[in-house]
Amino acid sequence: DKDYIAFEATYSQFVKDNYLTLPATTKTLMQNIIDESGLDVNSSTIISDVINYINSVATYGEGMDISSYPENEDSVIYFLTTALQGTSDIFAMTATVMYRTLGIPARYTFGAYSPVSKNQTVEVKQAYHAWVEVYIDGMGWVNIESTTSQQQSATLFNATSNVDGGFYFKLGSYGNYNKQAFDILTNQFD
Repeated sequence: DKDYIAFEATYSQFVKDNYLTLPATTKTLMQNIIDESGLDVNSSTIISDVINYINSVATYGEGMDISSYPENEDSVIYFLTTALQGTSDIFAMTATVMYRTLGIPARYTFGAYSPVSKNQTVEVKQAYHAWVEVYIDGMGWVNIESTTSQQQSATLFNATSNVDGGFYFKLGSYGNYNKQAFDILTNQFD
């Protein structure tokens, strides 16, 4: 359909104009990390390669959140080079910045997550969870789980799935990378 093709081209350009932006310093520092890691933007598995890299250098830990990071440090760079431990928010923000540095449109997304099997009723947990979404032309926004572990908490609501996988309850997306705004946003859910 011509209308769909035209809409997709317009939206794709909008995504590229708005979901690749980063502060110059952050982009330069992240590019250095990417160069040292051996990640190849031309790899057919680059989406999973990014997540595998992040999870190979950092571990999930409830006790280490970005509020404890030095104020004069870029959170994602500090996470990958010094802290090496964090919660889903910093894993998702780091993946978002790494994808953007590689030229892959990405946005930080937050809400709740629960694993699910076909025909299983699940309890979606109240625990705050963050993940990244990447934009793939012709497919749209795709959820990418960026942490090595899932959080557990009280039930938010029940849902029954008709597919295997995970159920994401999305509360919102955050497109602009701004450390101060990001810190305020994530602190609302602590």
